[in-house]
Amino acid sequence: MKKTLLSLASVFIGFGAFAQLPASTTPENKKVILEEFTGIKCTYCPDGHLRAEQIRSANPTDVFLINIHAGSYAVPSAGQPDFRTNFGTALAGQSGLTGYPSGTVNRHVFSGSNTALSRTLWSASASTILGQPSYVNVALQADIDVATRVMTVDFEAYFTAAGASSVNINIAVTQNNVEGPQTGASSFNPGNILPNGNYNHGHMLRHLITGQWGDVITTTAMGTTVTKQYMWNIPTDINGVPVEMGNLQVIGYIVEGQQEVVSGNEGPVTFTVPTGTILVDLETENQTVTPTSLCAGSITPKVNIMNNETAACSGYSVSYSLDGGALVTETVSTPLAGGSSIVHTFAAANLSGGGAHSLEFDVQLTSSTELEIVTGNNSSSSSTFMTIAPNSIGSSFTEDFESYSDREEMWDNAAMVASAEHFVISETSFQNIPNALGGYGNSAQSFRHRLYRMAAGVKNEITTFKVDFSGITNSSLEFDYACAGLNDDLTDKLEVFVSSDCGSTWASVFSKSGADLVTGPSTSNTYYPTPTEWATASINLGDLDQTGDAILKFVVTGSGDGNTLYLDNINAFGFPLGVQELFGSNEITLFPNPSVDNSTLSLTSTESKNVTVKVFDTVGKNVLTLNNQALVAGINRIVLHTSGLNNGIYFVEVSSETKSSVVRLVIQK
Repeated sequence: MKKTLLSLASVFIGFGAFAQLPASTTPENKKVILEEFTGIKCTYCPDGHLRAEQIRSANPTDVFLINIHAGSYAVPSAGQPDFRTNFGTALAGQSGLTGYPSGTVNRHVFSGSNTALSRTLWSASASTILGQPSYVNVALQADIDVATRVMTVDFEAYFTAAGASSVNINIAVTQNNVEGPQTGASSFNPGNILPNGNYNHGHMLRHLITGQWGDVITTTAMGTTVTKQYMWNIPTDINGVPVEMGNLQVIGYIVEGQQEVVSGNEGPVTFTVPTGTILVDLETENQTVTPTSLCAGSITPKVNIMNNETAACSGYSVSYSLDGGALVTETVSTPLAGGSSIVHTFAAANLSGGGAHSLEFDVQLTSSTELEIVTGNNSSSSSTFMTIAPNSIGSSFTEDFESYSDREEMWDNAAMVASAEHFVISETSFQNIPNALGGYGNSAQSFRHRLYRMAAGVKNEITTFKVDFSGITNSSLEFDYACAGLNDDLTDKLEVFVSSDCGSTWASVFSKSGADLVTGPSTSNTYYPTPTEWATASINLGDLDQTGDAILKFVVTGSGDGNTLYLDNINAFGFPLGVQELFGSNEITLFPNPSVDNSTLSLTSTESKNVTVKVFDTVGKNVLTLNNQALVAGINRIVLHTSGLNNGIYFVEVSSETKSSVVRLVIQK
């Protein structure tokens, strides 16, 4: 992860060109403290981060940002980091916010009775504050004892005019370069997305050294100087999220009571290190060339190692892990000069199986006399890339999503690269879902793409593993889908492609968008299809007959105006060579189909006769036989006991001495 760390060649040089002690005695205008209330599950919060950063960049010595993770959008799910603090709830509560992201600009009430502002109002509000005179100037600086992790903050305020009878000193500690998830990042702030898909959070509130509402002072007469010193024992982590000493900022500000920030400043941070120890800052950056073929069997890991400090590093160990597997570590004893970098190349690694892959790199110092105070940039990741399993999965691809856990994101026997939320859903996934969400309401689960979180052009791609079409005829693809938009102008698209050369070339076999894709009514609420709001796509794949291995790719493209798309009951299949179906016959039906334990054949016969019923799997193996089934003239029913069959596609052949017919049976348990 690229850090914003400046040189640590001298422990007496700080991180920012902000005010240093003593505080200026010349009257100044107010400086801005922008408190942004945010959360990792807030779709539009990345837009707030971007807007706030633009305001700060335009006024780097006068605008200071504090990002406060609070509220329901900040509550982490299992496995997610917890960025909340003990202070966020009270800060958000006093702002009167009604949505996220919201922000306060110096906690000033610009209209109405609340300090919370929509992100569209931050820039103009900051300009207003910056144009107002302040009665107090603020300066501060901090030093961190690296050995003890104690931060000492020296604060000074000079009153250029008489202030309120009492004011509160607030000292906030924020942290940059905190890696984690963030909903909406790809749509609203893609520049903060890291190569591994995570988000680079900045200006994150970690602690208020002076407590929830600050340290009260009453010496506020014109010409008065107030000096204070505060200390904080920096923990190694807060809520399990590491506190990186080298990524901390310190912001001090004067507040009238709990509201109305008068002015503030950010101070430089210096470091005290043990005698005989030098500071080194190693950083890794993936340089691996991603395979261009979906059938690639190996990859050569490469990583760039940078020394961001001026002092030389005497040596290091560098390692990688493929798909979360065992570490491969190599030790390098050649010194790496300050400000230089080198690309380290490992031996080629095998890509076993198929699916989504990624590489994780890490570098560590090997000398006890060298020290890092920023370690988060020691690790980096490659982007996710896909490969296909070398062997075919059989002569069919079947997916009904019934065997998955709720909200599971990956398909079996498929690889995917997705830019927006997608997962398996059932009627128990959320509250107040009115009906079963499987295709046509016949099953519990389907696969959902949240189109309303996909900006125009954003794609989700799902590629199946190899299907062997060499021994089958009449190849086809069927799947059920349901879709609705937010308005009548949507252009969301669903496409299906096939490739017989492992993705080198693709042929389009299905494409629907906009009104052609919609099966349900447009709604501003989350769309849950009723059983009658499904459609079935039936696609002839006859060009794949007897051609060998092929793969399928489902591509969902967002428009920014969509609602939700559901997929279910995906079946790519053909008939084994030698098995023919009498298409268009209305003499034989099978129900229920899909089946769980039993299915019933309904046959219309013009005469009494005996028939044989055989069930074949997709490779032509006879898995069930019923001999000498007596039929009478009229309607006949024969029960097939299928409890012993595995999930998948089967073919039921009914034959007499003069004719035969074949129907397809799907087993879904």
